[in-house]
Amino acid sequence: MIDVMVDICLDHQACDHRARFEEAVRRCPEVRECLLVTHDMSYRLRVQAHGLESFETLRRTLAERLPGMKRMCTTFVLRDVLKERA
Repeated sequence: MIDVMVDICLDHQACDHRARFEEAVRRCPEVRECLLVTHDMSYRLRVQAHGLESFETLRRTLAERLPGMKRMCTTFVLRDVLKERA
């Protein structure tokens, strides 16, 4: 299983656009975390996939399912440092 951080920039920041996006995210079981963030991006998602091919399929699915996306950037998690202290 791989974890991927997906940064999303919405094309509009109006409340109704954010609400539609957030509702769509709630219907995506692969999304484990959804954070509204500051800076250039609007949201940071943590998603899980079974591998690279699985993530590529998921990425296309997210692009189709999540309304109002202007840009999507992905970062693969190599290791969760804080998880190791448990």
